[in-house]
Amino acid sequence: MRKTSKKSTSMEKSNGEDHVKTERVVKKESPDKPKRKLRSVSSRSHQDKVKSENVDGMVVKVESEYDGSGDTVPNRETKLTKSSKKDDSVKRIKRGLEQAIYNARAEGNRSLAMFVRNQRQWNAKPMDDATVERWNSVLKETEFPIDQILPHGSYLMNPGSPDPEKLMKSREAMLDECRRCERLGILYYNFHPVIETMAGQGNTVGSTFEEIHSIISMVKNKQRVGVCIDTCHIFAAGYDIRSKTAYDETMRKFDEVIGFKYLKAVHLNDSKGGVGCRADRHENIGAGKIGKNGFKCIMEDERLDGIPLILETPEGDYPREMITLYSL
Repeated sequence: MRKTSKKSTSMEKSNGEDHVKTERVVKKESPDKPKRKLRSVSSRSHQDKVKSENVDGMVVKVESEYDGSGDTVPNRETKLTKSSKKDDSVKRIKRGLEQAIYNARAEGNRSLAMFVRNQRQWNAKPMDDATVERWNSVLKETEFPIDQILPHGSYLMNPGSPDPEKLMKSREAMLDECRRCERLGILYYNFHPVIETMAGQGNTVGSTFEEIHSIISMVKNKQRVGVCIDTCHIFAAGYDIRSKTAYDETMRKFDEVIGFKYLKAVHLNDSKGGVGCRADRHENIGAGKIGKNGFKCIMEDERLDGIPLILETPEGDYPREMITLYSL
């Protein structure tokens, strides 16, 4: 329950083909890690030297989302980024659920988010043993940290739907996805209302810290629940983070009402709307109403060390956007 700038189209079924969505993730390393300006990482899966820019201990990560309803999708040309290519060759990689790990390692990254099944369909092919075996094999091969993998729940689910049929489907889908996570050894599962802060639009639940606290209070085993802060959502819901004073006050309220022990991830998004607008409209970092100062506060907050910071910004110049975050 935790979790990126969108690099390609959302994954969905179209004319019988699968589309894979790849997203960017930024993670802050713990303060005890040495600070490096630039390092070269060897991907054990592809044997490529990957350059990943580090500033004050922060590294770039990639989030890949794949429709886990099938074993693999047809081979697809995967062009490595300019900084990570040893030459101008194009790699052809057989894609499956485990490809999310390969994508992250290929760019020297340490965290990813993904879908464990098609997020836009109610029905999904059962996860077979071969898929689990491939996943475990790649996980072991790449030595990828399982606690840095954060699946996102299906877009169709609404655990609070007043429609009995949709409520039943939502519950069944959530149980199915949790069982898939369990089979893959994944520790966290992010769904909307870990619990993600909402923007407050319509009749959604989870837009205030008090509402999230209320949800957590009803969970018996609280070790199995967590929270993901979305910067655009909390800003749209009325929590100001544009200045150091405002940010400190908002995070003080979060700690007082919910508690940092429940924070498992942060979605980094600027906002097209102003504070309290109740509109879930993501904007690129520094181009929205939150501004760079707000994100500077986040990047300097030592309480977030080791917690995945995930970009969900609109299509754009992602390397430049990540460099912007590094420079804050």
